[in-house]
Amino acid sequence: MKKIFVVILCVITAFVACTNKTANSTNEADTSYEDSLYAEIREREIEDSLIRESHKYINSVKGHKEEYLITGRFVDNSVDTLWFECPDEDNRDVWELCCSNKAVKRCKFWGVSPRLVFEGDLDGNGTDDFGFIDTWHTSNCRNYHVATIRNHTIISMLQFETAYSLRASGKKLVKKSNRKGYAHVICSDMEAPGSCCNRAPDVDTLIRFDYQKFDQSDFK
Repeated sequence: MKKIFVVILCVITAFVACTNKTANSTNEADTSYEDSLYAEIREREIEDSLIRESHKYINSVKGHKEEYLITGRFVDNSVDTLWFECPDEDNRDVWELCCSNKAVKRCKFWGVSPRLVFEGDLDGNGTDDFGFIDTWHTSNCRNYHVATIRNHTIISMLQFETAYSLRASGKKLVKKSNRKGYAHVICSDMEAPGSCCNRAPDVDTLIRFDYQKFDQSDFK
């Protein structure tokens, strides 16, 4: 009789332990699910906050000092001024980039923000470089362009895509790198899963200077 009692007691103890373990596992699962859900909701709230903030930066970059006139040693050792000018007030989509040095050829662009960013001497050749973003009526994606002046011609050094979230983040997009021929860039990975013009992962990378002439064939 004593042995039967002991067996019954062991069975009851094992059942209670199993029940408690299951309850604990269920609680842990519930807690884990709640933590995961909270983290996801919180991340979405942060992203949505960035998107709302970024509407101030549809055609602007929060981390940049954007000016209608910038001065620097863009051509040689003399100090010159750069600015955008609209040659036709009835067509605000076309802008001309102008230089106070009259030997520099004006360069026309479709859809740009008429503000410039002084970038300093990014490639180490002794003259200063500058940047600006383009604009589009049908998209909120923006390319950031870095340009320079070579042989009195305004040419592209590099360009890359930016999403809302990057432009509103307050980050400086371009810096001088320690690798010759490259700039240190923060751009948007528009090919990543779930990427769109509102938000995309930031990519911290090096981009090689390409030194290409801006296409002027549309303006001839």
